[in-house]
Amino acid sequence: MPRRAAALAALSLVGGLAGCGGSGGRAAGEAPVNAGPQSEEVLRSNVVTGVGEDFRGGTHAGPKGYGICIRLGMSRALDRATLLRLLSVSRRPGGSAFAAQALNDLAVPIGDACGGRQFVPQLAHAAAALRGTRLVDSRAHRIGLEYGPYIGVSCPRPSRIACDRVGLDLVLRRDARSVVATVAGRRLRLVTPGPIPHDADAVGRDWGGYLENVGLRRGGSPFLIPPGGRAPDRWGGQPPVYLPMRIAIVYPGGRRETLRMPPVFLSPGFG
Repeated sequence: MPRRAAALAALSLVGGLAGCGGSGGRAAGEAPVNAGPQSEEVLRSNVVTGVGEDFRGGTHAGPKGYGICIRLGMSRALDRATLLRLLSVSRRPGGSAFAAQALNDLAVPIGDACGGRQFVPQLAHAAAALRGTRLVDSRAHRIGLEYGPYIGVSCPRPSRIACDRVGLDLVLRRDARSVVATVAGRRLRLVTPGPIPHDADAVGRDWGGYLENVGLRRGGSPFLIPPGGRAPDRWGGQPPVYLPMRIAIVYPGGRRETLRMPPVFLSPGFG
């Protein structure tokens, strides 16, 4: 996929790059609190949370919505292959500095799309989220999924939750005849290609769809976003929300498979 190719190209430059520092709420030299085995979704959300810390403690500048735009773009760019390569870089001597630079290379084109690369902070805290961790190889990704599942709030304006709708996006390793996702008890029959096309020839592998009226602000809903701050209709991904999910796939010929996912991070944006 073009997104993956761009991410891996950025990481291939890391060998000749110098390190960088950063500042923010958590000191970059502190031991990570999230060390140990993690699922792909948890590791991705921890790195994206670090991007937010770097933005708040660094430039904290840019056009309106720049911070959330960067976090959304990085969440999409951090596919499984990219996370594995970042973890490999992070384990090298001086790896945190190299991983921070690799993350910055990944963020530059995203920054351009969000309004200017000059506002991208040094991603030292994002890199710190990689230290001492390892990616759990879930059965779902080993046998069925190539990308995702990515799930995010799908409102017309970024970081808003009043529309009460979420979108789901995933790519399978091989063609399927039908795909049904069950997210926190809500059943969704996906369509192909999904709402965010990955490749021109991805029909049958690229699936997605939308869930309406999920209860982002409704007490008792598994999709509930905890209220906070002075803007109840805005949410940038913190505090995080994780959703249970399983995916039922029917392949050509009638073979069926059910993939049970680790809790999936709800992103503050989709599309």
